[in-house]
Amino acid sequence: MYEPTTWKARNLPKSARRNSAEVLQGHPADVLLNRLDTATIVVALDGTVVYANPACERLLGYQTSKTLEGQWLPSLLVRHSETPVHACIEMLRDPDVVTNWNHSDGYPIATLASDPMLFRATEEMLMVSLTDVSDRVWAEVHRAKHFLS
Repeated sequence: MYEPTTWKARNLPKSARRNSAEVLQGHPADVLLNRLDTATIVVALDGTVVYANPACERLLGYQTSKTLEGQWLPSLLVRHSETPVHACIEMLRDPDVVTNWNHSDGYPIATLASDPMLFRATEEMLMVSLTDVSDRVWAEVHRAKHFLS
C-alpha cells in the first residue's frame, strides 16, 4: 500500500521514459509480449504509459501502441483523472482490485491486473497483464439489481 515515507516518486524526463521503453525493444521478451493474447502494459512511476502490447491496445480500443504510449495513467482510468499517480499505480499493483479503464470509444473496461512482473526495488516501471472481467462485473451488478427488486 502507498506510504508517503517510502514512495519514491520520480518525475522522469522524456528521455528517461524513452529509455525505459527502449529496454524492451529488440529484446526477446519484446517479441513474446507482442505475440501474447494477454494484454500487457508498462507504466513509468511518473504515470506515463511506456509500453502496451497489441492485446492491450485491442482491449482499450487503441489502433496502435503509439497512441497508447505516452498517455497518462490517471486519464486512462474511469473517474481517476484527478487521482494522484501513486494511488493509480498502487491500484494496478493489487491483483485483487478491479480497475476500470476508459475504452477509446467511451465505455468502461473492468480488469484485474496480474502481480507486477518487474520485481527489482530499483525498477522505474510497473509491468502488469490485464484480464478483462467486464462480463463478470456486469453479471454481478445485474444479479444484485434483480435480487433487490
